[in-house]
Amino acid sequence: MPIKRTAQHLAALRKGLHSSPKSGPFATHSRAKLWILTGPDGTLHQFRNLALFVREHAAEFDATLPNGVAMAYPGLLRLRPGHMHETAEFYGWRWSGAPAAGGGKPDRQYCLRAPNGTEHRFRNLRRFIAEHPELFTDEDLERYPSGPSRALVGLSQLRPKLGRRHRSWKGWTWIED
Repeated sequence: MPIKRTAQHLAALRKGLHSSPKSGPFATHSRAKLWILTGPDGTLHQFRNLALFVREHAAEFDATLPNGVAMAYPGLLRLRPGHMHETAEFYGWRWSGAPAAGGGKPDRQYCLRAPNGTEHRFRNLRRFIAEHPELFTDEDLERYPSGPSRALVGLSQLRPKLGRRHRSWKGWTWIED
């Protein structure tokens, strides 16, 4: 029999989640990562929890960005190495170091051999496919209804760190270092 939750009980749960050091808006949040950014004025900022940093510096972002704080979090998020839509700079903000042992994913490095034998090393698979359409058939560049192209899905399944890794895809193979 399911537990019936009263409004008072739910309010207490929300309050507890918000005040917990592992789930609340704190540097100790369970998903917080280490960030090292250089601001537009050259100041080095080292902190954990990007969302908390943006909230604490809201006035600074409101003054310098067109859409203020609403634009700050997604823009700064793209500075982190290994982010799918990684960018080098965001309104003068730049990434200033590699992720420390306690924070973030390691960089994704792709090492692939094309069917013609050429080796390719890169970090962004979508960008690689967009910049080298001559390496793929028109069918491979078509997108599935869910969004990604056939080439993106096929090549991403070659990564050795995946549990269900494929050995090859249309002649493409992973280069073992």
